[in-house]
Amino acid sequence: MNSIYSLCDYWNDFHGAIAKVRKWKNPVATYSYYNNMMKNLSDAAPETITKTPIGELSSIDITLAIRAVHSKEKKDVNTLLGYASLINDIINYYRLFHQSMYGVINYNNELVRRNIRYKLSDNTDGKKAESKKHSRQKSTADINQAEDDFATNWNLRKSLSLTEMRTIMKFISAHLLEDGRFIALAIMIYTGVRPAECRALCWEDIDFIPGHMAKYFEIHKVLDEHNNPNEPKTANGYRNIPIHAELQSLLTRWEKFICKEKQIESIHGNGMPPHRGQLTGYICCNGNDFGKPCKYHSLASFAKEKVFPMLNPDLIEAATYDWSIAKKDKSIENDPEDNITLYVLRRNFWTWMQYATPCTRLEKLYVMGHKMDAEGKNMRSCTGQHKLDTGKRKIRKIKTRD
Repeated sequence: MNSIYSLCDYWNDFHGAIAKVRKWKNPVATYSYYNNMMKNLSDAAPETITKTPIGELSSIDITLAIRAVHSKEKKDVNTLLGYASLINDIINYYRLFHQSMYGVINYNNELVRRNIRYKLSDNTDGKKAESKKHSRQKSTADINQAEDDFATNWNLRKSLSLTEMRTIMKFISAHLLEDGRFIALAIMIYTGVRPAECRALCWEDIDFIPGHMAKYFEIHKVLDEHNNPNEPKTANGYRNIPIHAELQSLLTRWEKFICKEKQIESIHGNGMPPHRGQLTGYICCNGNDFGKPCKYHSLASFAKEKVFPMLNPDLIEAATYDWSIAKKDKSIENDPEDNITLYVLRRNFWTWMQYATPCTRLEKLYVMGHKMDAEGKNMRSCTGQHKLDTGKRKIRKIKTRD
């Protein structure tokens, strides 16, 4: 394969394979729509899209190309975000199947999307109230500065290497039974849940996937800093997350240990286990205070003490840039309970899911509890809102009872 493939040439040769990986429901129509986008990009920024080798592209290159489309076509923000998603699909396929044949691509899709969202939104909606615009100026300036810092340091990675992942998980496995916060760290690594969601997980929230031996977590509540249960902030927070086999192994060990310590007969070993486990109460705890939740500062300080020394300085620096953007733009990625260690661990799940699984964009958004928009429509079913309403009633009953 020619090592100087441009983004446009790569799209022309591999759009069929990308369609299969992305599981397009209507390949003909989707290809036509995306191909028109690629033509617009090629016309607006030919140097970047048709001449620059794909392995040399950066987030700044892509951002400027999409801005060029905006200058020429006056597209709205949502359409421009669609351009970013198209390029991200191409880059993901490239990273999975051909990156080793090229150089390392210096591209970060979230940086591109935030750049579009904040630097073009005022231009595409001239009717915004002037007072609202002024109130955002300082915040936007801070965000832009953080983005500029990140762009300057694009070569810094945000995800764990396989060696680092194995080292951390080996450490967690070796010390798993010493403290209930170790299982919390494992859950965050393998599911990407936020600290408040992780601390709220109970044994009753684990169930079997219908027709399979695999299990899933049902995410339906969070704990505040005082360990009071609350419903997720939005209907998007209600979701079911499959449990990775390696995480299931750790959960089984933790469950058997608790059963032994509490002298409860284990449900494992003979025949098909029941639909739900026998243990109740919170999965994560301080020390071996089984069934009682750990507080957020306890989990954060524990992660800092146990895992932070294992993190590479470059990884910490890059994650700090990204985390600062999430905090300043009030992104869904931000969680007030995060410290940098917890942020790195759960963000690593997103990176892994993004680049090492065939999940579609909407599947990824569902698992992470993000808004599921496609072509201006919310693709999440009304089930989420129903669960939100039901969850509020359940939380009120719990608070009243307590």
